Amino acid sequence: MNTLQLKNWSERQQVLAVILLAGLCIFLLYYFLLYPQTQDRKELEQEIKNMRNQLARDKFLRPKQSLEADKRWELKQNKMLRDEWSAAAKRLAAFREPDGLGDVYVGKIDYKVRLLDVRHRLVAKSQQLGISLPYDLDMDLNVSSHDDVRHLMLKLRSVEKLADLALDLNVRTLQRITPKDPIEHKMPNGEVFLEEYPVHIEFYGSLENLYQLFRAMFEKEHVFTVRHLRVEAEFPSKPELLSIKAEISALAFLTPPDKLSLPKTPKRKSKGPMGY
Repeated sequence: MNTLQLKNWSERQQVLAVILLAGLCIFLLYYFLLYPQTQDRKELEQEIKNMRNQLARDKFLRPKQSLEADKRWELKQNKMLRDEWSAAAKRLAAFREPDGLGDVYVGKIDYKVRLLDVRHRLVAKSQQLGISLPYDLDMDLNVSSHDDVRHLMLKLRSVEKLADLALDLNVRTLQRITPKDPIEHKMPNGEVFLEEYPVHIEFYGSLENLYQLFRAMFEKEHVFTVRHLRVEAEFPSKPELLSIKAEISALAFLTPPDKLSLPKTPKRKSKGPMGY
């Protein structure tokens, strides 16, 4: 019936109806399809504009050649710092592989035998030089199940190195030498790359002994770092005799510097900075 009614319309009415129907279709197509895409394009253009303005304010909106030059300079500086840090770590290490006991198993018997040997050797050396020395080195021969034997062994080696150095300097009296708990230094990812073994030492000696101590700590076989130092003249009748108390650390790098999980140098990409 609608078809019959449409046929009864005049030609002008039919043309008008087609125009209105086409206009409605165009409106619906624009509103539901083209208009959202137009809005998205405007938003993206605004974001790009804001980003360019921000980059311009931060002085990043520069030619590709300038950015590439900065990149090469930063990579060069990164390599220099890594090389300097690696050289410093090797120079400051008091223990080196396998002396650092990185992954080497150490048993309780190994520690006890080593402690007895060190005690006897140092006592014999001190008696030969006429310098009093604490026999037990403030280290317990008994090892509990909770003790880390590797830490105990490195504590002992720190005490042995420092006691040998004090005896070689021919100090008057070595009153006390006490190892302390190790201090762990970690990478940002939690990896322990360095252990510090502090040793508290007290002895009587001369100002020359103190100078010799500092000079010896720069030598490869006696590498230590000083944490605390106190020097006093306790005897007015003997001003040349000084009471020297210090906390000196031996450093053990658990991993060779070139094998640490440091951030890797980024590889050069064919795509330019900022994508252009």
